[in-house]
Amino acid sequence: MLRSGYQQAARSGRVRSYIDLLAEFSEFREHFEDAAGLDHPLELVTMADGPGPVTVICCAGTAPTSGLHEFTRLAGTLSDTTPVRALRQPGYEEGEPLPSSLEAVLSVQADTVLEAQGGKPFILAGHSAGALMAYALATELADRGHPPMGVVLIDVYPPGYQQAVHAWLDQLTAALFDREMVRMNDTRLTAMGAYDRLTSGQLQLRNSRLPTLLVRADEPMGPWPDDSWRSTWPFAHDIADVPGDHFTMIQEHADAIARHIVAWLTERNT
Repeated sequence: MLRSGYQQAARSGRVRSYIDLLAEFSEFREHFEDAAGLDHPLELVTMADGPGPVTVICCAGTAPTSGLHEFTRLAGTLSDTTPVRALRQPGYEEGEPLPSSLEAVLSVQADTVLEAQGGKPFILAGHSAGALMAYALATELADRGHPPMGVVLIDVYPPGYQQAVHAWLDQLTAALFDREMVRMNDTRLTAMGAYDRLTSGQLQLRNSRLPTLLVRADEPMGPWPDDSWRSTWPFAHDIADVPGDHFTMIQEHADAIARHIVAWLTERNT
């Protein structure tokens, strides 16, 4: 039912209202406040065993089709140069509770990263809303005194810079159905609503002063009068542009993203 409603919302131009409704539905699911509230511990999943000294940790997005599979192609193109691991957002699997707050999920994720890495260097990466989660996690780790070496933000649209996203919300939603790698169900849709509420209501971006690479798509999702549709970031960052739009860049053009990540890491380590 929720899936068909989401499709109808996209057809009728009411996606924003429907996401708000999904957020309300999410309040009736179980929630966790710390790791003890999870039936299974969160884990870093190895995507590639490259030889490099710095691990790329990819943070999954918050769309209803999101998951570790988002980074399969990117990990494949990085496999000859650097280790790649991935971190999911809890609450997208059947029976799994949602975080009660942004602080709850970031705390659990930070514990997971620090335990898994054991002091080994790493960077965080994310695409779209997953990039916002990656940056929030980087800030949490920096506050604990264990910052990543940097953050890679792939086509991120932070709060206050989302005019294009709002304008293209129907197109973006239709594209999710067209590129549905994991079938959207009630669990995944209500999880999206929950995380949308967390990132829009509780996320307070702070200048972490961490090295940051912003990777931007060079094709818009729809008509736009100028280049202000492009992904941007309010704090100091390097920029790399790659072929494709918001969705095709991370799949069909993952090799271009990988090249920029490797070049950026090499530059920072020399």
